[in-house]
Amino acid sequence: MKKIIALALSSLLISACGWHLRGSGGVDLSQVMQSLYLDSERYSEFSTELQRGIKASGIELAEDSNSAPFKLKVGKLKQERRTVAVGSQVLTSEYELSIEVDYSIEEISDAKDAYKHSATGSVIRSYAFNPQDTLGGNREETLIRREMRNDLVQQILRQLRYVKPSVKTPGTDNEAEQEQQAISAEPAQ
Repeated sequence: MKKIIALALSSLLISACGWHLRGSGGVDLSQVMQSLYLDSERYSEFSTELQRGIKASGIELAEDSNSAPFKLKVGKLKQERRTVAVGSQVLTSEYELSIEVDYSIEEISDAKDAYKHSATGSVIRSYAFNPQDTLGGNREETLIRREMRNDLVQQILRQLRYVKPSVKTPGTDNEAEQEQQAISAEPAQ
């Protein structure tokens, strides 16, 4: 009984401080932007996972750059594997995997203060490799690479939270012009 009370109390304290498991609560980015044009390799595994993540966070993917206020341009995913440790029989016993991608988020606007941000996302992991079990090692590497791509998608999605769109309405230069358009749109009496 004491264990149940302690468990309930600890889970209450953890949830009260705002902590939650990664991925347990979907990130809703629809408050930041409604649609986004994704410029990336069409059929790569990373692009597919990125598209899925963007849609899951409430952002609609636009078919062309003219129909979205923001553009996410993603470069080619760079993957690398290097030997970190060698065993007594001069066979690899540990590998380090790294993936990296350059990306930029830009507001499609003529305004001088249009939002633009470029960054590089990267993830590095290492794992023990048993040369006697190459099939198991290959499966493990495949799983680790999938997790790394997912982490990279989460990095990009977290960056989308901080997008600050320009205040100006597209196609207008200042408040006086906006007011003039509103007046001309009113029916004549």
